[in-house]
Amino acid sequence: MFEPRRLDVADNSGPSVESISTNESALIAFAFTRAVLSLIIVGSVLSGSVERTNSDVVLITAAFFLVAAVGLFSTARTLLHKYKKRLIYTHRPWAVILLDSALAIGVMAVIDAETSPLAWIALIAPVLETAVLFSMAPAALVWVGLSLAFLALRLSTGFSEEPAAETLTLAIQQVLAVLLVSGPAALLSDSTQQRLEDLADSRRSADQVADRLRRIAQAASDMSQENSVESVLASASHSAVTIGFDHADVVLRHADGTLTSHGSHSTGPFRLPPIEILTREAVIGSVVTIAADDAEHGQLLHAHDLSSGHAVQISSDGDSSVVLRVWSKRRRSSEQELRALTLLAGHAREIHHAAELLAEAKAHSDQLLYEVRHDGLTGLANRAYVLSSLEERISAKANTALFFIDLDGFKEINDTLGHRAGDAALVHVAERLRSIDRPDTLAGRMGGDEFIIILPLTVFDTIEGLEKFGAAIDDAISEPMTVDGKSAQLGSSIGLAVLTDDLDADQLISLADHAMYEAKRAGGGLHVSSTSVGALAEATRRAS
Repeated sequence: MFEPRRLDVADNSGPSVESISTNESALIAFAFTRAVLSLIIVGSVLSGSVERTNSDVVLITAAFFLVAAVGLFSTARTLLHKYKKRLIYTHRPWAVILLDSALAIGVMAVIDAETSPLAWIALIAPVLETAVLFSMAPAALVWVGLSLAFLALRLSTGFSEEPAAETLTLAIQQVLAVLLVSGPAALLSDSTQQRLEDLADSRRSADQVADRLRRIAQAASDMSQENSVESVLASASHSAVTIGFDHADVVLRHADGTLTSHGSHSTGPFRLPPIEILTREAVIGSVVTIAADDAEHGQLLHAHDLSSGHAVQISSDGDSSVVLRVWSKRRRSSEQELRALTLLAGHAREIHHAAELLAEAKAHSDQLLYEVRHDGLTGLANRAYVLSSLEERISAKANTALFFIDLDGFKEINDTLGHRAGDAALVHVAERLRSIDRPDTLAGRMGGDEFIIILPLTVFDTIEGLEKFGAAIDDAISEPMTVDGKSAQLGSSIGLAVLTDDLDADQLISLADHAMYEAKRAGGGLHVSSTSVGALAEATRRAS
């Protein structure tokens, strides 16, 4: 017997947070910055403030003007997504950062870098954007790249008329200014971003828990709607799959030690591990677990392409129990899933117990109803049930025939063999009446040695057919029998009456009773009520 162990399983299925899609406010803020940088470049070029001293300056200015146009388009697209409440997200975030870097260099190129404060801080935007959307390491790379690009632009083009040494000094001062401002800001942004990611992880984890709780609540509702113990167990197995497990089944351990599987559900084709695995070790209120890295169970789980298995007991009654088993295929189950399983099993336990009580109550109610409707000795319908059934047929205007049967020779058995033998004879007669029963017929005991059979005329629609059935009743009753160890034989006198529109239940029985006395005076057998011959002909005519 293996010893399953309880595992504290780490949740390795946590969501990966994409910072690009979780920083909508930052994306909008940088979109506005992009627009401002683009407008500065466009305004400077259109106003003629850029001195076109050589062809290189003209080409570079045109390039920056084109970049500014792209920047304005990008901003408009971002704001449109915001207005339409769409997810603000880019599949190429580095392209956006390169665009903003080009805009920053363009601003430095088209305005006076010595006198304008904006020129000193234009380079900060791409660095901060990279830190917010990614992390400090990529931001440092962007800062280095911007620094080199700015130096190269100042030293190699005609944008600056100052000596190279002064230009280099100014460029270095601006780069250091960017570092002094953007460095602490990027560190703060990185810390803030990490907190945002942690909050996003926590929120997503909370959403997963809330979703599982909703599913468990729905599962409890579904189970409570089931109308049998078996369907409750099947619903519990199905619900276990909906909360994250790949396979689930319910195992019943019977008092004699045998095990049966019930209500298996799966996300796909699956072969369950042996039925005894985890079943006998399961307990109420706690999940027992086996995993693929267990030396004892790894080979078994690998053979079924599983990573872990869990079980919790739903109910226990002495030597019998009900166990819910679940299996995970591609990964270990998380702690949240195991807690959800425990909660689901708790709901299943309460509903299963209620279903058992309901089944017991229904069985008791059915037994009481059976006892109310049936004769305690013979098991046939009693007088009250015969009358109520006959009244239902009369209300439905169903064409009905009624055989009233009185036993011949029963008094002699009672007098010579005793009442116990007489009761045994009545039981024999009841069994024989059931043996010749037809669909939709009802056999009952009216009291003493009087019996009755009600059947629709759809079974026999002619006098000849009814007479043959009456003869079959007489032959069945007349067969010799052994009562209390002694041989005995009975006969029967049978009266037949057919329902007409002017008869109620008592009148129809009375008519058959009179026909039975006519048969008894004639020495037994079947006698048909004279009024029933015409009634049967009329019923046959209406049916046709």
